[in-house]
Amino acid sequence: MFRINVIDSDVLKYKCAHIADVQTRWPNGVWTWHGTEPRALLALDKEIRKIEDTVQADLYIHIVSDAVLFRGNFFPDYKANRKAQKPVMTTFLGEYLLNEMSALQMQGLEADDLIGILMTMPRDVLIDFLNLDIEDEIEVILSTIDKDLNTIPGLHHNLTSREIYTVSEADANAMLTKQILTGDRVDNIPGIKGFAFPKDDAKTKNKLEKTLAKFPILLEEFETKDWWDAIVGVYRSEGLSERDALVTAELVKILTFKEWNVKSKVYKRWKPYDGY
Repeated sequence: MFRINVIDSDVLKYKCAHIADVQTRWPNGVWTWHGTEPRALLALDKEIRKIEDTVQADLYIHIVSDAVLFRGNFFPDYKANRKAQKPVMTTFLGEYLLNEMSALQMQGLEADDLIGILMTMPRDVLIDFLNLDIEDEIEVILSTIDKDLNTIPGLHHNLTSREIYTVSEADANAMLTKQILTGDRVDNIPGIKGFAFPKDDAKTKNKLEKTLAKFPILLEEFETKDWWDAIVGVYRSEGLSERDALVTAELVKILTFKEWNVKSKVYKRWKPYDGY
């Protein structure tokens, strides 16, 4: 078995850039904020070694996001709430991953999307895409701390806990359904007001669970007309429209091989079901 580790290196980039940040108070009372390249690279090397020790892959592929994201084309407020200043070494580490670690980056795509595409590629297509010359069976495992990638079925590795676990197709579909209902406040994605994931307060947790219990088809089916009608029904019951549901769904939906044209390297708009 040939194991390929697909790494969400946006996570590594920001974590190691934070580690490399240094605040200095000078004798004249001036404070400066700077980063050092050696400290950033040492942090990155430590993180990569931890991944290698845990995952034991035959091939490691770093994935980083493009600077301009396609979701901003149809929803300009996407991630508009992220106004905090980035760590000083962020750009340096991004360039290092691309130039020295041969990280993959695709125009308009976030790291999540390219990971989703690679995780769901048929074996022969993946071998050709990566220019591999192997005859072994392939196992692909993704490394991240991003809960959004739990919408992608397959073998997962948590970069913090170092746990390796499997996300089933049913669990991945359920996670996406919940995200369509809740939106994502971190990325400024609207959802239904008052809904939230279970880690949030009891009131919003209870509302989401009651809704899922009232409409069991939401977790029993996926990408069917009945499933989509149920989602739209929940949105309309809260005074929202099908258009609202579709915008949120397209924003939270991580691309998979089905939404990707390998030859043209252009994504295809996701549809709730065939014939929509």
